[in-house]
Amino acid sequence: MAESALIYIHQTTADQDLDQQRETLWEYAIEDLEVHPEDVSVVEGRLADENTERSSHRDFLELLREEHVEHVIVWSVFPDSPKYAGVAHYCQRDC
Repeated sequence: MAESALIYIHQTTADQDLDQQRETLWEYAIEDLEVHPEDVSVVEGRLADENTERSSHRDFLELLREEHVEHVIVWSVFPDSPKYAGVAHYCQRDC
């Protein structure tokens, strides 16, 4: 089975441009990790998403729960964030 990757791109400030994150993380998955493009899933969120019933972060965690993912790729993670705990839980479950 081919390796897979899950990329999480999220806007944390109103003036942040997601293009750099998207391009850099995609290139990392394809070129450095050598994951086939069809095996890369991308979840992208904007500040406005956090006020909806179904945020991008919840979508991201749902994919981690439901799919076998070898690589989780994010721009940055803040270990003291409550959201980090959810990501850490799913990333460590198969270690």
